[in-house]
Amino acid sequence: MSKREGLKRKMTPPEDVAGPSGISKTSDPAKKKEKVEVESESSESPETSQTAHTIQTHRSSFSSESSLQSSSREMPLLGFDSDSDEIESETGSAEEDISLPFKFLHITDEGSDEEPEEPSFVPRVVHNFANENPGQANFPFEGMAGFCIFEYPRTPINFFRLLAHDTFLTCIIKRMNLLGDKLKSSALEEEKPCRFRNWQPLTQKEFEKFLAVVYLTGQIKSADLDWYWKKSRIYQCPIFATVIPKERFLEILYVFHIDCGFDDEEIDDPSTQPKPLDIFNKTMKEVYYPSKKLTVDESVISFRSQLYFRQNVSSKKCKYGLKLYTLTEPNGMVLRIHTHLQTKDTDRPDTDEIVRKLISDFLGIGHVVYLDQNFINYAIVKDFLEQKTHTLGMVKKTEPENPVAVVNVVLTPGQVFQQFSPEGICVMKYNPKNTEKDAIMMISTQQSATMELVKSKGKIVERPTMYLDYSLVMEAVERTEQFFMFYPCKRAKKLLMTTKFAIHMFQTILFNSFLLCSRYHRVKFSRFRDSTIKALLRSTVSLDLETSLKRELQRSRIHVPVLVEEDEKKYCVVCLNEGLKRKETKLICPNCSGRPGLCVDKCFRRHHNYH
Repeated sequence: MSKREGLKRKMTPPEDVAGPSGISKTSDPAKKKEKVEVESESSESPETSQTAHTIQTHRSSFSSESSLQSSSREMPLLGFDSDSDEIESETGSAEEDISLPFKFLHITDEGSDEEPEEPSFVPRVVHNFANENPGQANFPFEGMAGFCIFEYPRTPINFFRLLAHDTFLTCIIKRMNLLGDKLKSSALEEEKPCRFRNWQPLTQKEFEKFLAVVYLTGQIKSADLDWYWKKSRIYQCPIFATVIPKERFLEILYVFHIDCGFDDEEIDDPSTQPKPLDIFNKTMKEVYYPSKKLTVDESVISFRSQLYFRQNVSSKKCKYGLKLYTLTEPNGMVLRIHTHLQTKDTDRPDTDEIVRKLISDFLGIGHVVYLDQNFINYAIVKDFLEQKTHTLGMVKKTEPENPVAVVNVVLTPGQVFQQFSPEGICVMKYNPKNTEKDAIMMISTQQSATMELVKSKGKIVERPTMYLDYSLVMEAVERTEQFFMFYPCKRAKKLLMTTKFAIHMFQTILFNSFLLCSRYHRVKFSRFRDSTIKALLRSTVSLDLETSLKRELQRSRIHVPVLVEEDEKKYCVVCLNEGLKRKETKLICPNCSGRPGLCVDKCFRRHHNYH
């Protein structure tokens, strides 16, 4: 037998080789691949033996966090370069040099032209990550959450006007009139039939009526926008035709838009003109200061027409359209809004710049910012840490600044592995499900991967505190988007993207007003919305819900308040519907249906339209 044949026989692996966990590994005859087992001599060091054992099994088994850390230190990197490309036989004499290629460690002949394969993950920036926690910073929260004004409003409409004030509405109306006049002049020049030939300038009072009708379309469901003005008894809604004609509503709806960057060329000096979006951000800064936890989220206004800046977010239900970047609280309060309209000449938006712009007013105060994997990276986390702002989020596995040991470690379900930077930044890998591809990576400057017992699907399981905190905040943000789905106000089939953005903006203002109101009054969103719509309409139409015959009969009577009996309790219906507190009264109106209770001074006159 020759030396080469003897070496091949010694290097041939047995049929069953037991791994470190006791599970036998058998060769697959269908794959027809040559497996090479590198046997170490008895004089080899334990580290060399562990390396050969890792190569043989092609994977590691981790039973505890300590074993994870030790295995990650001893596991060779994929880019390992050996001192020798040759494997010598164990005879010790003048053996024949044999060079065998080993694919897993990229060991090839010296004269071979083959290039080694690329490793699965190669960081561009190497940081000194370690298994020991050097200590994480703890910044106290120095902000004063709540209203920044001395006296808060008492009624829903006043909360709404706190955000949609006259300056904001005037700026929008000015831009709408500018676009309407442009369309009118274009229609007169072309001499073609167009609804804008008779365009009249829009006033603030008319705009509030239009806004109330837009909100009302979210309350009253209809198949199409035209059905609200139908005269059929089946579909008749007399309030719409009473408030505003259909043609006038469609005119205003077409020019209804908020700052999208399209009409700046029509203004003499765009840099000196206030933009509605900037006014909204400034108003939220002056009116309200948020709590400790903040999150940056992206939402999409659905739009599937041909736009060269159309963006998509695969994680959202509405994937295509205009993307908005918002800074919000976990309860859904929108604090800042930023839009990025790509043009044909611009690149993709810089997410780091967007996050820094949204969070610029809240740095150095001790906030905790929750970011998803589209916004977070090691550089921005370190930058915020230097400015006394904590960050927590889910990071991509392919992020170039991730530690190699954390990325390459293989976890079984429920296992956790973490490492720390010298600044105390924790990078954690956690496998919550059954397969390795379901493992997630998170980064935090405030928390480490400490485990907590929680109840999941009727069982008591362990979860990392960092993972639980992140899931709780992000799920709360996702639930706030359901409020807009319950009250859709975009029922027209061919709305412009600018119109959809404007409607979404006023939906956000209404929801912010509700959240401000709910901090001081116990009220439901449906009731708050209904009260705001009635207040916007009350200056133009009567909101009596009785039939026309009953209204005529009631007008012909003389309504005089009377006292109720001693054992009877009545509450003022005006204070109950318009205000936020129940007010007991001793007076009722016997001529009105239901014998409503009314206060003697303002409420009695307002209920009967005695102005």
